[in-house]
Amino acid sequence: DSVVVGYDSMITPLSHIEIDLRDANRRTVLKQKTVPGYDKTLYAYERCMVPSRDSSVEIPVNIVCRRDVLRDHLENGTPLATHLYGYGSYGSCVEA
Repeated sequence: DSVVVGYDSMITPLSHIEIDLRDANRRTVLKQKTVPGYDKTLYAYERCMVPSRDSSVEIPVNIVCRRDVLRDHLENGTPLATHLYGYGSYGSCVEA
């Protein structure tokens, strides 16, 4: 018996993986989305929490960046180009 799951992340393209239910360590990649020219190792991902304007709740923020660009910024102060995208759910609007 096995189950097939789809997996992706902020820096990982979609994969479909078969997992053996008798031995969860036995996994087979059935299908993996190929993105020409993309190298996952060039990117870093971090999830952090930031307080809302009134500090009543913490809001999850996902940060994705190229490792070399971040390193250059930290070492030399090179400005970072930023794309900010806001998303709300359950009737909230996008305000970014």
